[in-house]
Amino acid sequence: MYHSLFQHHFESLLRFWTASRDPGGNGYHHNRDWKGTVLPGPQRNLLIHSRLLYMYAEGVRLGHGFAREHADNLHGFLVGHMRDEDGGYGTLDGTEWRTPGILSTYDNLFVVIGLARYAEATGSEEARAEAWRLLEMIETRCAPEGVEKGLRGYAGTDTPPPGSRLGFFTGNINLHYLEALCCLQRAGGGEIGCRLQKIRSFFQTWILDDSRWITHEDFGESYAHPHVEPGAASSLAHALEWVDFFREAGSPLDPETEQGLMHKGLEHGVDTDGFFRDAFYLHEGRAAGAASFWTQVEAAKTFNRASEFDPQGLWADAAKRVTDYYFRHFVDPEGGVFSRVDRTGVVTSRYKGYKWKCDYHSVRLCVDALERGGGALFDG
Repeated sequence: MYHSLFQHHFESLLRFWTASRDPGGNGYHHNRDWKGTVLPGPQRNLLIHSRLLYMYAEGVRLGHGFAREHADNLHGFLVGHMRDEDGGYGTLDGTEWRTPGILSTYDNLFVVIGLARYAEATGSEEARAEAWRLLEMIETRCAPEGVEKGLRGYAGTDTPPPGSRLGFFTGNINLHYLEALCCLQRAGGGEIGCRLQKIRSFFQTWILDDSRWITHEDFGESYAHPHVEPGAASSLAHALEWVDFFREAGSPLDPETEQGLMHKGLEHGVDTDGFFRDAFYLHEGRAAGAASFWTQVEAAKTFNRASEFDPQGLWADAAKRVTDYYFRHFVDPEGGVFSRVDRTGVVTSRYKGYKWKCDYHSVRLCVDALERGGGALFDG
């Protein structure tokens, strides 16, 4: 059942986003309403273009012929139009840079991720070299004290740009640095060993709280000052992603840490019906809030990886429940994926695309389940 389900969902997601391509060849639109209708606008969002590049590169790797045209188009538009004179990448408002002179670490790490996966899929030496060049630029400009001290959110500014969701000190940025290393390792062209040691040291020193088995998310004036006051929350899904990416890099966390973080996610995040609530509020010591499409699938992906070594056990059951809930409540049979669902199963955010959302996370789950060859979600 799962194999055919993921095959169909993967292809349908790739086809869904083909409609976002601007008919004039000017990149891709990101706003999609509840019906999936493309809402054209002048902005060309860097994060969405990078994530779409990753998605269509995965389509190329898995043999979907129509994906190659979109992967090539996205690669050409990124490198040809979204790279500035300093060598960083940025979002365009029409033909103008939205934040000229500012390098967003988060957004540019996703450029590395997209380029690396495109290089793996197509064999492009140009894309491979550009991915490594950009990573080194990010390390130089956004980790001035070294990766082991953590990456900062921006270079070229003393304050986050207006409208930015991420601050200067955010665990999420460093998580996706680790993801970029995983993608570059597969693409080849360089070594990640020393870099992996540094991000692992940073994780163990500043991100992991093994007294509560949570990973710190938001920080104050430095990584030495995590937000733990009432109202502060930790992402259970990000904790699971840390586990998953260290495993993908071939450097798994010690068993006690893996099990501690995963049990925390299972105990506090997963309801009987598979609903996954992500925000663990530190002061109250419990999780609350709605389920999001991306936290749902990242939880499913990590539980499925763990279930490969215990196919009939705890993690297998969790992977199936969380996955089944995703397909029942988030996936629209008419096309696309809804963003958010509340505890009663009501879809509270029906937009299928916006400046933070395409379906990159869902594609990650599909591809991992199709290629893993084991685990609870493998029945091919």
